[in-house]
Amino acid sequence: MQIQLENITNCFKDKDVLKGISLCMESGVYGLLGPNGAGTTT
Repeated sequence: MQIQLENITNCFKDKDVLKGISLCMESGVYGLLGPNGAGTTT
């Protein structure tokens, strides 16, 4: 199985936090964490 995301953009309080992100994920386990550990509950 494969998940492909292309050209993802997101804003938070009028500030771009993601802009033009693309990625392809194969089967496995993934986690996304911010530099201070943010995102551990998502």
